[in-house]
Amino acid sequence: MDTIIEHRSLARILTSLAESKEERSLTSHIARQLSTSQDGKEKAVLAEMLASMLFESQDKYSENVLSDFVKSLVLSTTDDREEMIHKKLQLGSQIALSVPAILDRLLGETESIISTLIFAASKSHAASDDAFEINVEPFLDKYCSFRLEKNQKSESPEFFQTLYPVVIQHLCFLKIILLSDTKEAEFARTHIADKSVLIHLIFSLIALRNLKIAELSCHIFRLFLGNSDSVLHSGTSEMVWDGIKILLESPIHADLTFSIWLRWVSLTGPSSRPSEEMLQQENYWILIQNGLTTGFSERRKFCLYILNSSLRLLSEPVDNKLIKYDPSSVKDSAAWSKYSTMIEIISLSTSTNQFLATVPDLRRLLKPFSPIYGSWIVILMTLGLTSSCGPLQKAVWEFLLSLEGKELGKLLEDERGKNFINDIFLPYSIAAHHFSTQKGNDNRCEYGDKLAGFLKKVVIQSRDPAALLDFVDNRQDTIFAPARVYVMKGIMDGVLEIFGHGLGVEEMAVLVSISKMKRFALLKTDLCISICFRILLSIKLHRKMIEPFFDSMAEIFAGKEYLITANFSRSLRELFADNNDIGRELSSVLADLSSSFETYNTEDIPTKNLFRAIFLITLFDDRGQGLSKVLDSISVDKNRFRFLSLLFSCKLLVEEILQDSEARKILLEALKNIGNDLPGNVSRRKYAAELAALFYHQRTHHFLNQLSNTALMPILKSSWDLIHKQGWVKIPGNPKQNAEFDIEVEKLSGELLAVGDAAVSALIEKGHRVGFPGKAEVLELIKIFPLPILDQNKHENMVKLRVVGKFLYSGYSLLNSLISQSTEEELNDEYVTILFDTTRKMLRYIDKESLLRILECFRTVFRNAPTSTKRYPRLDLLVRELWDCADVTSAVAVESPLEISLIRTIFDVSVIRASFETNKALAETLPEIGNEIMKLSKGKRSLAPVYAGKLREAYLSAPDVFCACKWVVDIFIEFINYTPSKDPDFFVENSVARIFDEISSQLNHYKQYYEEREEMAQVYIFDILSRLDPNSFSASTFANCLRDKIYAPWALNKPGMPVYSKWKKASQLQVLLVLERFVTAEESASFLNTAISTLCNEPHPRYRFILEWIVALCIIRFPENRDCLWGYLQAPVNPNPRLQASLLRVAIMVARELEENLKEEFYTELLYTVIPLSNNNKVAVRHQATSMVLELWDDLAQWQHLRDNVVFQRLRQSILNSDFFKQIVAAGKLESEKTFNVKSNYTFAGIFSGSYLLGGDEADIIPLELFVSLKNQNSRTSFIPTGTAKQLESSTGVVEFTKTEMEALVEAPLQTKSGSWDAKALVEANEHRRSKVSSHRDQGPDIIVIASLIENAYNLGGLSRISEIMGVTALCFNSKDSLKLKDFTSVSVSSEAWLPIEELKVADIPDYIRSKKLAGYSAVGIEQTDRSVIIGDENNRLPKKVVLLLGSEKYGIPAELLAELDLCVEIPQKGETRSMNVQTAAAVVLYEFCRRFG
Repeated sequence: MDTIIEHRSLARILTSLAESKEERSLTSHIARQLSTSQDGKEKAVLAEMLASMLFESQDKYSENVLSDFVKSLVLSTTDDREEMIHKKLQLGSQIALSVPAILDRLLGETESIISTLIFAASKSHAASDDAFEINVEPFLDKYCSFRLEKNQKSESPEFFQTLYPVVIQHLCFLKIILLSDTKEAEFARTHIADKSVLIHLIFSLIALRNLKIAELSCHIFRLFLGNSDSVLHSGTSEMVWDGIKILLESPIHADLTFSIWLRWVSLTGPSSRPSEEMLQQENYWILIQNGLTTGFSERRKFCLYILNSSLRLLSEPVDNKLIKYDPSSVKDSAAWSKYSTMIEIISLSTSTNQFLATVPDLRRLLKPFSPIYGSWIVILMTLGLTSSCGPLQKAVWEFLLSLEGKELGKLLEDERGKNFINDIFLPYSIAAHHFSTQKGNDNRCEYGDKLAGFLKKVVIQSRDPAALLDFVDNRQDTIFAPARVYVMKGIMDGVLEIFGHGLGVEEMAVLVSISKMKRFALLKTDLCISICFRILLSIKLHRKMIEPFFDSMAEIFAGKEYLITANFSRSLRELFADNNDIGRELSSVLADLSSSFETYNTEDIPTKNLFRAIFLITLFDDRGQGLSKVLDSISVDKNRFRFLSLLFSCKLLVEEILQDSEARKILLEALKNIGNDLPGNVSRRKYAAELAALFYHQRTHHFLNQLSNTALMPILKSSWDLIHKQGWVKIPGNPKQNAEFDIEVEKLSGELLAVGDAAVSALIEKGHRVGFPGKAEVLELIKIFPLPILDQNKHENMVKLRVVGKFLYSGYSLLNSLISQSTEEELNDEYVTILFDTTRKMLRYIDKESLLRILECFRTVFRNAPTSTKRYPRLDLLVRELWDCADVTSAVAVESPLEISLIRTIFDVSVIRASFETNKALAETLPEIGNEIMKLSKGKRSLAPVYAGKLREAYLSAPDVFCACKWVVDIFIEFINYTPSKDPDFFVENSVARIFDEISSQLNHYKQYYEEREEMAQVYIFDILSRLDPNSFSASTFANCLRDKIYAPWALNKPGMPVYSKWKKASQLQVLLVLERFVTAEESASFLNTAISTLCNEPHPRYRFILEWIVALCIIRFPENRDCLWGYLQAPVNPNPRLQASLLRVAIMVARELEENLKEEFYTELLYTVIPLSNNNKVAVRHQATSMVLELWDDLAQWQHLRDNVVFQRLRQSILNSDFFKQIVAAGKLESEKTFNVKSNYTFAGIFSGSYLLGGDEADIIPLELFVSLKNQNSRTSFIPTGTAKQLESSTGVVEFTKTEMEALVEAPLQTKSGSWDAKALVEANEHRRSKVSSHRDQGPDIIVIASLIENAYNLGGLSRISEIMGVTALCFNSKDSLKLKDFTSVSVSSEAWLPIEELKVADIPDYIRSKKLAGYSAVGIEQTDRSVIIGDENNRLPKKVVLLLGSEKYGIPAELLAELDLCVEIPQKGETRSMNVQTAAAVVLYEFCRRFG
């Protein structure tokens, strides 16, 4: 066709010459024909002819026509197909290369259009998508003499949308020019090199936000560097380096920049590659380090190549802060070679085993003599911890934790190392999923302890705890709560080792900020506050730091005064005792502080100043003098009471102050003679309220206890008399009584009652029996208290209720103190009835604080008058109203003291007794409330243990009454099925509480904050069950009822039951095991029959284990049933292999515990049962029988005649000689293979903490220590021993979990592989064996697969098979020798016979790719990079003509080849492996190309 067009064109030219009357050259005629022709193909032929002729001669007119034609090709519209545009550009480049003048003209236009774009982009707003990402003005000014004008109006978006396609076409034209490999192209590259401004402008385009132009410009510049090495000017190297530094200021185009750098270091010209001066700069290596630690694997490959190439370029030794390397040193070269290998292993292959193999070398690199600085090792660790491979991350983390001394010091020697801890290590380490405790032993969190230990070493080595504190502070409340505890503990331990080095005033402020993080649970919040205080106490103080030190202490402990323990106060004194200079300053500091107090005449003294005064007083030897000085300086009553209130809230500090007799007198003086200090006039009421507030919540209780009775009685009488004398409460006969509820009056009444309550409590604790006021008087005072009328004003209602609440709080607190010294006779029916009825009337008005006091008062009544509940007829109503009043269902997720107090009151033993004996309505109310509690306990952990604890108290107090309560059985079933919460934030709570115990002098912080542990709910229930006496009728009835209800669903087991059922729990069978002693002789046979039937159908290994245990115990207690085993083992009608294996274990358990006179007979029967079963055709039976042979041999030592059995002896010998037995012995598992002892393990340790609970699906393990804590709490006998921790080591053995068999087969589809061949294709293939014959291949994509990087012959065979099936055009191998290998042919199935396979050496891949690009192919790689296109996304365009490059199995596509690719594709993944076999990856990608293009 092209020949015909050429002939026609030539004919037209000759005709034109013949008809022309003008004398024109042949070129002019061709040019005219070119300008007038409308046929595109003809124009192309004419242009090529004209270009060939102009190469030999000059014709200005023809040049202009040809130039216009080439320009039209370059600017061909984007409406054309991509393939057509490429052909036009290729034609234009060929013509331009043939005519230098045209090339020069086009290059000039390219420079002009690029300048226009740069100028327009520079005027755009900095946030615009059309602007530069970074400032390129200095670069343009230096290398292009291109000055950008300031304050110019920005171009419109439409302008850029018009300009971009033009620039892209010019750049594509330039790209094809640089890709050409002709002689003319060599001249063109020299010409372009001479036009250095154009290259510099193109380089600056890489800084644009427009990604397409930036990538295209980068590609052109790489081509320019790679193909023009010999013609580059001397200043090119400096220009590239300056450009790289500018471009890397922004991360957007970092990968493009590193690809340029890679090409730059690959140059061979000494003037074009990096100079020695550049290589000596620290910044050069910093940028490489930054590249290694950022981006995806593509960037890391680039940077690793750059690093290695740069080291090879060095001719002189380099030694700066970043790198030390001597090119002539073999040791240096070896060290850096090792380092590069480690980068590849950690970053590219992500192989955990390979990393572990390099650990010895890695340790050598961390030695002081190593030439590798710590910052480079930090990069390795960063790559490891940021890897997508979880096992590798863990291995690197463990390696870091193993570092000690100088190794760790080298890692932290510079800023990068210190930043690594905060930026990489800690974010990985504080992830919630790392923190867990060992099942059944949550006293320690091993991971948390390791983390704290490592951070301690970091602090000691770096001597810079401030950085770690900043990390915690900056995270604020986003950090995982237990992680914050362990991080702070590590910091604290390190700070204590270095005696506070590196901490100052700024760190004090940080500690205050950390202590204010309140989002976390109270325990962890308070623990962090305590840790902050310990760190604060380690700071080395000087004079100027005293004030901020005490301010910080005040800030930390504001509202947390209860955390000031004896340990802390002792540490505070030691801090100042060790620093004599500071100690001498304390007097003047206190004097200055006291003087400042005198200036506060009307305003409040800041709380931190009051705190500072309290802390200073404790540090004085003469505390009385210090206290006197402070009190004398506070002239305003309000501030004086604020100081006293704050002082009394710091209980331990007050106790220390009160050790000074003078201080005790001063405090007593401030509080005594309340009656004298509170005259009746109203103006002093405020004074009285402030003073009374000190007694509220018994803040001064510990102080009053130290006063004598003669000092306490005036306080009591004064407060009580003032209530009566002033008429502040309506008292019958008092003429001054108020007619209505008066907020001020009633408020003061409540406060005065608080004063009286504090005095009464102190007198009673000192052993004084208080007769005044009487409990009847106090109850009458409560009864006649004027209740307010609530209206529509919510604010006023809240104020009124608050006043009522305070009064009731103080009144019931005082009443509780008086009732506590009363006898049952004094608490008669009339008094108790009035108390309960009065309370019911008040319930509408009480708040939570007053309700707590009411409940405490009721429990005192129950304790001192236990029969009172039976005589109060409306107890069921009172109980329900109390529960409803608390409104527990709307409470927050964390349990409150009110809910716990309610449970302790409602389920008091006297209430439970009343429900059984007198109040039948109460017997319905209690289980209803109990069910509500169990529902609430799923979110509030401490409710269930408190509830169960009260039930246990009730049982121990009145077991017969307790067992007679029918509703208790259902509650027990709720507890047995109770599942502890799985909140990850709470998993390590006990271990965190243990840390708190270590830091402070107090113990058992867990109970202090959370009451009982959640597992204690079941501990209490199982403890009750263990104490039930089989000889008691009520206990037997209760136990049998409970057992029957629990066992009922298990008895319904059918063959084929699923292994895992939601309703089944190990705790249910544990109850049956605990209650096995209630099986009587009469029902034993029936019970065993049912249990064995259940065992027969139960598939779950752990449940089978417990059932075996139950059966064995029952037979041991009733040996007359022992023969029931032989029917199932010797001649079963329907043999069940799993049941037979179980009963063999039961048999040997029974044999060991039978009475001596029964043992020989039973062992004989067992032996003659085991021998034939050891050859059973069922694996489960054969394995169990065989494994028992050795146990039987040991057990039959006293019966030699049984051992003399020849078959038995030979069977034993064959087992001893087997490889299986030798492996067990070598692994030390011989003991664990033995059947466990059912009697010695029948303990709380064996049943609830045994190793049979480990493995398989999760089962709750109850720590043995919880049972130990109950061991000596009651004299009532437990029928189950506690057991010991040592017993756990070899108690029950681990239950083996095996994969279950498929329950059913699905109908399999028929294979149709034989029908996938095209018969016509097979015929044609015989005629053209090496050609592509399938018609569908001509219509599909044109794909060349390069597999030269792949070494494994097995993978190459698979690729051959896949490529042939998918219709690949050609497949390239590094060597065709692979075709002869057995691994190749075993997989390829002769596919190589139908597929063109070419030999392409690895070194020739870049040139091959470039040549294919000129032919219109796009270079595509399968690799995970930050710019990879996701395969399968319809929005992503894929080319039809493709050179598909596959990476190596281990390292993927190397950096130098990634730089040659136009596109990388990535297969979407959901899992964690992040790695796919190369055959599989190629198949997925090839299928996608075929799906797209047919």
